[in-house]
Order: sequence, then structure tokens, then C-alpha cells
Amino acid sequence: MNGLKPIEVIVRRVGFSPKPCDGCGRPPGLLREAVRKVWDLGVVDRVTGAPQQRRFTYVYAQYYCPRCRRYISADTSYFAPPKCHYSRKVIDTAVDLVRRQNESFRGASAEMWRRHAVRVPFGTIQNWVESRR
Repeated sequence: MNGLKPIEVIVRRVGFSPKPCDGCGRPPGLLREAVRKVWDLGVVDRVTGAPQQRRFTYVYAQYYCPRCRRYISADTSYFAPPKCHYSRKVIDTAVDLVRRQNESFRGASAEMWRRHAVRVPFGTIQNWVESRR
């Protein structure tokens, strides 16, 4: 187990109030529930010093309008950018380490693990920093 505590999984349900279809204005029918898993800042146990990883599992609604033949998903971009496996808090913290504290990309990756128990490849941190220029 390498001294790690088990991953803390937090389940949240979001986006289950249907909005009218953009095309026809009618309420769409619920098609299915979708799942999005996002790594968040973890915590380090003060007694043992073992990091505990934290992962949010967001269950969100996907709707379908048969009249317009359109799929409508709940907006999940407020907690993580599209197609990203890390929360906005993780991204902001990693970018802050590089910009304000003059940490190297590799050093920021190691620091994210030591302080926040989240493993972020240094190349990913580099992409985040470069995209915010």
C-alpha cells in the first residue's frame, strides 16, 4: 500500500434540472446518467504523514430532444475544464507553484504530491502554464 491511505471518493450529483432545448424550446427527456471522475487536492494525515488522495465522481444528466435530435449534457465545466482529469483547484495550485514560487515543472509535480496528495505529470503542469500565457 506504500503508506497511502485509501482513496477518498466523493460522489456528487449535478445537473438534474432539465433546461429547455435550445432548438425548439421544449423540455428534453432524460437519456441517461453519465459519470465524470476528477482528481482533487488531497489531504495529508498530520499524525501518520500519509497522503490521502481525493477523487470526485460527478454523476450528471444527459438529455435528448427527439424533435430536434439533439443531445444536451449538464454543464460540468465549473469544476474542471472539458476533457481534463483534474479539478480547477489542482490546476490553479500547480500553476501558482510554477509562476509565483518559481518552482520547476518537475519540482511542482513533486510538491503537488507531497503537499496535496495528487499526482500530476510535470508535462501536464507545463501545458497548463503555457496555456495561461
